[in-house]
Amino acid sequence: MSVNTHIAPDVDSLCCEIVRRSYDAFNDRDVEAALGCMDPDVDWPNGLEGGYLYGHKAVHDYWVRQWHMIDPHVEPISYSNDAEGNIVVDVQLSVYDLEGNVIVEEKLQHVYLVMQGLIKRMEIRKMAPAINTPAETIHENSEVSFLERVGTAGGERIAAMAAADTATAVNATVARNAAATLGGPAGMESRVEPAA
Repeated sequence: MSVNTHIAPDVDSLCCEIVRRSYDAFNDRDVEAALGCMDPDVDWPNGLEGGYLYGHKAVHDYWVRQWHMIDPHVEPISYSNDAEGNIVVDVQLSVYDLEGNVIVEEKLQHVYLVMQGLIKRMEIRKMAPAINTPAETIHENSEVSFLERVGTAGGERIAAMAAADTATAVNATVARNAAATLGGPAGMESRVEPAA
């Protein structure tokens, strides 16, 4: 944790510690340590393309894929609680391409639901511009992705790199949905070939 990180007195120290450890692990690219801070059925925002991921495997695969395209770093600035008792972390997000060029730097809020000592859900919000102004949730209902927020040549480069991976993921999702709808055999989705 940075020397300048502020922790409000009402934030539960154990919950704060689990969230802090997840940031350390993410920034160190230690996906297993980060997942160890999360409930096995965690709801996690797909900050790159929008929407949510569910469970350890989905988060693991997403981060590994993301780290092959970009080099994100998240620095917590402050920890507080919202009215519902969630932990709200103001963060500085710095995203670099793989050559070390800055793609975007922005301040965001990460909002965590921590249950039984593990992160159960996280959401990303834009920072509130003024006191008593609610922050806008970025990933509620998959409305705004990182690529949409960037909207620059950097975002276009990332989108191009993600296109093949996204096509493969979409094909796998379609196969899973078809298998579930048609009552196909379990594991049918694993036989889907990546898009050419």
